[in-house]
Amino acid sequence: MADPNIKGEQVSHADGQPASAHVVNVIKAGIRDGRFAPGQRLIEKELIEECGVGRGSIREALRLLLADGTITIELHRGAAIRRFTREEVWARHQIREVLEGLAASLAAANIATTPYRAEFLDMDKALTAAVERDDRPHYLQLNYRFHEIVVLMSGNPELQSHIDRTQTNPLRLHAARFMTAKGMRRSTNEHRLIIDAILVGDPEAAEAAMKAHIRGTRRTFVEMPDHIFARSQKPERR
Repeated sequence: MADPNIKGEQVSHADGQPASAHVVNVIKAGIRDGRFAPGQRLIEKELIEECGVGRGSIREALRLLLADGTITIELHRGAAIRRFTREEVWARHQIREVLEGLAASLAAANIATTPYRAEFLDMDKALTAAVERDDRPHYLQLNYRFHEIVVLMSGNPELQSHIDRTQTNPLRLHAARFMTAKGMRRSTNEHRLIIDAILVGDPEAAEAAMKAHIRGTRRTFVEMPDHIFARSQKPERR
């Protein structure tokens, strides 16, 4: 039974989602935007105020986030955004390479019928503009949307949930700090190759371009400073 003394205790949020799902989305959006960094504690009172829900919904959301590997929960310390080891980052990007390569291939096959074609075309200009302004946080937000659109264009509704399990979004804030202008230009050129292959309807070229891009992203992440990662041995490079 909900505690009547807890303000905001509810089954559904104002946006129509279950309250716990709303909290999960708020926290994951904060991770993508860089508001929540690896190792950062999640304070229950602050989440209640930000999300406008009750304590029970917060705790259910944290249980869900613990189950999918987004957070850790320690006795007497509470919940915190998960820190990844280098091995975990390397392994997750290996899986992501295969899944996003498949998404790009399917997107190219579906290019004639997708409703996302216009937005996809605009991504190249938006990414280039962010590079020219050296706007790294916005560039990373656009990058996330770019990959999201490719998955939507694939027409496979199961792909996004599987790709989400490979994400290391808590590292995005640090990626913004350590990404150089040269690195952003290289990434944008890789995006352009993906865009071109998808727009001409070439599944093989789209898959190859996406896989090469994810491999480059993987190298960027694992070469960041040691203090960002949970303690581990450096993985063998192949």
